[in-house]
Amino acid sequence: LLEELQLVRQQYAESQRRERILVRRLANKEQEMQDYVTQISELKSAQAPGPSALKNALLDPAVNLLFQKLKTELVQTRARLEETQNELSAWKFTPDSNTGKRLMAKCRLLYQENEELGKMTSNGRLAKLESDLALQRNIGEELKKTQLDLDEVLMELEEDLEGMQNTIVLMQRELQGANEKIASLERENGELRCKNVNGCEMDVNCGSARTPSRDNCLNNGEADGNDGGQDEGGGGGSNGADTTMDGGENACSKSKKRTYDESDSSEFNTCSKTRRSSLVNQQQEDEESIKVQNFTALTQNGTLSKT
Repeated sequence: LLEELQLVRQQYAESQRRERILVRRLANKEQEMQDYVTQISELKSAQAPGPSALKNALLDPAVNLLFQKLKTELVQTRARLEETQNELSAWKFTPDSNTGKRLMAKCRLLYQENEELGKMTSNGRLAKLESDLALQRNIGEELKKTQLDLDEVLMELEEDLEGMQNTIVLMQRELQGANEKIASLERENGELRCKNVNGCEMDVNCGSARTPSRDNCLNNGEADGNDGGQDEGGGGGSNGADTTMDGGENACSKSKKRTYDESDSSEFNTCSKTRRSSLVNQQQEDEESIKVQNFTALTQNGTLSKT
């Protein structure tokens, strides 16, 4: 137990000694840290110049321009120095020198790489040309097929065009015949109109000439009737009245006949007008159909030319 107690005391003393050492080191570290903090603050204060320092630090613009020119000249002189050094090394180049050997080896490598790249590009070009040739052959075959199809279509269209031209010629002939018929009918209609106008004028003249004779006849009949009535009495009066009635009936019958003639002529004129209008309409329809056929033929010709 005493030995253990001594060992414990020794360990405790050792631990206290270590603790003191560590506390001393910690104090030293804290002191160093404080020193560093003070140094940092001093550096910050030194780096942050005041207004007087800033005023002293300002340069004249002329001096600044000189500095810039000097910098550019320095860059140019360095570039010239490098060029001259390269030229000097090139003048000193010999196949036996180390730099010459390195350059020759580099040139050989570059030449081999160039040959390999040339082979690769030539192989790629041949493959590309072969593929282009096959594509062009396929395109040529397709164009031949389409050309044959177009030739067949053109033959069919030419046949249709010939048929359309024949129909157009026939329709033109029919149109000429219809025009001739219309002209003849117009001539006949004009002649009939002239005849009707002449007949109407003659009837008007005859009527104007007959009215006074009829009035005279009626007056004479009435006078004769009156004379007969006075001479013969009641019997003679009845005969005079009969004669006047006969004259009036004759006049009425003639006027009716004239109206019938005028109505017949008007009906004839209306019939001729309707016939003429129907022929004109038929002619217009024929002309429109021919125009449509010509337009279709022209459109077909246009499509043929486009194809």
